[in-house]
Amino acid sequence: MNDVVIGTAEILKDAYFVVKLDDLLKERGMTQKELAQMTGMRVGTISEFVNGKGISLNKVQILAMMAALRITNLHEMF
Repeated sequence: MNDVVIGTAEILKDAYFVVKLDDLLKERGMTQKELAQMTGMRVGTISEFVNGKGISLNKVQILAMMAALRITNLHEMF
């Protein structure tokens, strides 16, 4: 890694994402299973994401969840 990446990583070492997916599901009266069906993702993947487990999502999965939840800004999910 270069010095910029190392320096940035050091500054952000305590940073974290707050996942708001559980709140979005409750607001919309939707279950994790329903979101999984709408997005084609596994229920386990949705559950791990909701519970802040160390999973990796790709852009297509994030966009699928955004479309299913009818949100247009990542800020609403994180």
